[in-house]
Amino acid sequence: MFRFHRQQTAGICWAVFAALPIAACSPSSQPVEAAQVDAQPEPIAITLFTEQLGLYLEYPQLVVGSKARFLIHLTVLASGDPIRSGQARLELTDANGATKTLRAAQPKRDGLFIPTATFADANEYRVRLVLESPQGWETMDLPNFVVHPDVNAAHAAADAAATEEPADLIHFLLEQQWKINLLCEPVQRRNLTQRLQVPGEVEAINHAIAVVSSPLGGRLLASESGHLPHIGDKVEKGQILGYLEPPLTTSDAAALLANQAARQAMELELSLREFDLQNKAVEVEQQRLQAQGQLKFARQTLARVEPLQNKGLVTAAELQAAQQAVEVAEQKLETAQTMKASYAVARQQLADLGLRNAAQTADPTNLSTLRVPLVAAISGEVVNVNHVEGEVVQAQDEIYRLLNLEHVWIAAHVSEFDLAAISAKPGAVLKFPAYPARSFDILGEMGGELVAVGREVDQKTRTVELHYQAPNPEGLFRAGMFADVFLETQKSIDAIAIPESAVVMDNGQTVAYVQHSGEAFQRRELELGIQDGVFIEVLSGLKAGERIAVNGGYLIKLASAGSASFGDGHVH
Repeated sequence: MFRFHRQQTAGICWAVFAALPIAACSPSSQPVEAAQVDAQPEPIAITLFTEQLGLYLEYPQLVVGSKARFLIHLTVLASGDPIRSGQARLELTDANGATKTLRAAQPKRDGLFIPTATFADANEYRVRLVLESPQGWETMDLPNFVVHPDVNAAHAAADAAATEEPADLIHFLLEQQWKINLLCEPVQRRNLTQRLQVPGEVEAINHAIAVVSSPLGGRLLASESGHLPHIGDKVEKGQILGYLEPPLTTSDAAALLANQAARQAMELELSLREFDLQNKAVEVEQQRLQAQGQLKFARQTLARVEPLQNKGLVTAAELQAAQQAVEVAEQKLETAQTMKASYAVARQQLADLGLRNAAQTADPTNLSTLRVPLVAAISGEVVNVNHVEGEVVQAQDEIYRLLNLEHVWIAAHVSEFDLAAISAKPGAVLKFPAYPARSFDILGEMGGELVAVGREVDQKTRTVELHYQAPNPEGLFRAGMFADVFLETQKSIDAIAIPESAVVMDNGQTVAYVQHSGEAFQRRELELGIQDGVFIEVLSGLKAGERIAVNGGYLIKLASAGSASFGDGHVH
């Protein structure tokens, strides 16, 4: 966006007398004749902003044969610093494509480049400013330069371009802006949320805490991994963390010996029965194979006899005998197969009995094993270990404490007097003293949820608890951490908003200073709305896109009291 204006304040020498010699602005110079002053047409001033740089260009009306100086003021917008090194040049191109370059090899002083030129012919040029500096490389297209044939034509052009300057402008030189690192930004539209700040803390979710305790007294032993878990170890639900070995009494020892003898007798009996079944199975298999062979032979015999009987070569008695032989063979085979299946079932039952005996031998509650497993009830991290391997613990002693903080609760304490301002499901933003540079939006970027709104008022603090549940993928939140919770109370969509630092108090009125041009500002009274962090809604007084001072506005207010307070105008 370009802005053109004519400076009319006597305190800014070049803006008024751009085409006069430098001595005309010096306090020690002789007074200049009024006729000489009137002979000079109004100079031209250009204000232009890119994403990186701010340009304020001053130059006289261009006249054939008259030397012109171009005062190029360049500011780094992000920091408010002047460009201190590098070179700047103006590239001029006329309608025929002929070019003319006006170069300043280095700044005359911080922020100011002054190329000069004398034009031999009246013309109009397209203009581009090129900056090459360690502080930034930038190219800017400028409004056309017009070279007039004589002073009268320059006066006529100046009069035609003249605009009425606001009467309340505050002139604040760039040299002064650079000293205080004045920062200006365009006014933007934002979605704002007003929030209520309340205290809060991080809590572990109830089902994410588990205690592994001893069901009985005994000696603590390591698991199959060979060691007990340490603080900080990750464990999985169902994982055996260790074992307890209960002590043996005299009766326990006697029972152990009896159990061992009984198991040995059972193992011997099972072995004998297994051997017997194997022998029987072999006999049954032989009988089955024999019956299978007899059946095959009887069927072949019957197949030969039946055709002969039809021809009268075999008697009915012989045919009947062949048929009976087939039936007998089939019955024998069926009986053998049934016995084979029966022995298979018996062997399986015997094997199952052996497995049960082995399982009883490995049973943790069996006296022969003497080990009771300690099992993790949840997946999580070991946060406390109270005993060491080999230590004798008592029944109900806490062995491990497990904690899972993949998700956490955030408890926010809202005063009963503020409950009316809170919606049914208010959004919440967290800020932690441990992480001052970060904020966390529970319902937004974190993907959390509101899980409970308290129904009781704490009798001591007169507050009600709101519980949010949120994921903790980075592991930043520890149980017990304090937080500032900012609860949503009001929203404003697509609102004109400015940083809080841009608001200045002036005689009880909130104001901001709009940058009218590179070295001029205008005071605007503001009507403010809700505040969301560092941004404040502006109900009236500003428009989107206007540039305002967001840092240093108070000094502009002081400058408005009188330019004498800030020194004389700049001299180039």
